[in-house]
Amino acid sequence: MSELAGKTLAIATHVYGSGPADALEVYARERADTVLVLRHAFSYASRVDSVVRRWEGGELVHERRVDWHGRVPEPITWTKDFFLDLVWAGRQPSKLDLFVGIDSLNAAAGLVLRRAGKARRVVFWTIDFVPERFPSRLLNDVYHRFDRLCVRRCDETWNVSSRIEAARRERGVFGRQRVVPIGAYVRAICSKNADARIDSTSRSRRRRANSSRLA
Repeated sequence: MSELAGKTLAIATHVYGSGPADALEVYARERADTVLVLRHAFSYASRVDSVVRRWEGGELVHERRVDWHGRVPEPITWTKDFFLDLVWAGRQPSKLDLFVGIDSLNAAAGLVLRRAGKARRVVFWTIDFVPERFPSRLLNDVYHRFDRLCVRRCDETWNVSSRIEAARRERGVFGRQRVVPIGAYVRAICSKNADARIDSTSRSRRRRANSSRLA
């Protein structure tokens, strides 16, 4: 039996098209009782919006989209994303067994929810770590303060590479960290490869049939 059986899980992420949360969502929705997915598009995406989805027993039972304007200053957009994480996850009837925040802003929202008694455990999943993330010194300082807070306060920090923990250590940031690579939806990949093989076989048969008729 899966460790997610009977559990309620939330996944909060920022995305540009698709992202690392996709494979986790597919994996979790087939195993957990309830999966809440909070997706916020980056300001440079073709469509800037926030989407909430709720899966129960593997079935999609709710989906809502909030459109946003890409020209709004990014700090305002980030505030909106943080607020929606709190509102959407806070409205979940049952307590979240696990909140996975992909990037420090989403993980920080998970910490607020845990403090409010709405989440039991919070995981901070780090996809990348950039010492100079923004041209602005102020924004860089805010970025590293959020990162430090989440590493120290979250129940666990998942890094896609061991080099992220080493880079944090150089800045004096320590916490319970482990390497968790980005997953892949293998079933979909296999399905696409199978479809490609079928198409290739069909084309080969048609070519052979045409050659025979010409002969």
